[in-house]
Amino acid sequence: MNIPATIDVIPGFPAPSKDKTWARFRRVYDLVQRAVNGNVEFGNPTSGSSNIRGNWVTVTTPGAPNTDFTVTHNLGRAAVGYIVMTKSAACDVYTSPTANPNPTTQLILRATAAGVNLTVFVI
Repeated sequence: MNIPATIDVIPGFPAPSKDKTWARFRRVYDLVQRAVNGNVEFGNPTSGSSNIRGNWVTVTTPGAPNTDFTVTHNLGRAAVGYIVMTKSAACDVYTSPTANPNPTTQLILRATAAGVNLTVFVI
């Protein structure tokens, strides 16, 4: 769904006025419209996240498949998920069943292949 480009085309919306409140509202509306209509982005691993709250993490899987490895995300809250953005070899990455003693800063994962370089976006 897209937000209409101007508030003038929203049915039932009051007509614009020339006061400062209307100008401020119009500016906020324009910013929200531009952000929502195609400008939501993850950012990149070197500059960090953009307007999606999460962190980029680069990690290498351990020397044995299906072994726990820790990803430090430092979100200050438990991660709700992760997206593997790149990997240097074919493998599946999945959440470890091991209890996580530090969920606000770390995530415990496993991978089906050893020595794979991963770039993960933790959300």
